[in-house]
Amino acid sequence: MKSIYLAVSFFALVLSACSANEPLPSPTTGPPTEVPLPRFSTQNEALSAYARGTTPTLEDLSNRPEDYAWDFEAGKTYSYEVSLEEGEEVMWLYSYCTLPENYDENWGNITLTLSLNDEDIPLSETYLHDTNVAGFGHCRRYVLVLSDWQAGEYQIITELDLSKEVSDGWNDLEPGVRTYIYDITVGS
Repeated sequence: MKSIYLAVSFFALVLSACSANEPLPSPTTGPPTEVPLPRFSTQNEALSAYARGTTPTLEDLSNRPEDYAWDFEAGKTYSYEVSLEEGEEVMWLYSYCTLPENYDENWGNITLTLSLNDEDIPLSETYLHDTNVAGFGHCRRYVLVLSDWQAGEYQIITELDLSKEVSDGWNDLEPGVRTYIYDITVGS
């Protein structure tokens, strides 16, 4: 039913544009951008939430949390569905770990991009947690807590681009982009 509504809405938009002699709109993908964005934490708030360890991550709340750690093949897009209640708090976390001796070289070949409803989110908005973790090596984590969600649909995209092959000390990772898409439904 939703697809029929979208098709009818798009057709009505095309008709109104034609009658106004304006260029035709192009269909878009992803959720509507009219939904108010959630509140972004400050870096101190993200640090506090990360340290408490009680704020669930997007992966924790997704339809397939057990798969996330293994979704790392270049050229692939990984999709997750997340359901939230209005006002719920969730942690948007990206983490990459490597042996300490590979850390600087690897991060020199990594580009991380974050977006919410097609709006780029600067990494400077996140809390950067850079530390040694027993059993995982040296890890860099970007943390942002999102809260005050309003009913609607949202889309979060985390994109990791390796410009050349890197080794984390356990696996060789081929160059290319890995895209993680979280389709979030709030309310209803």
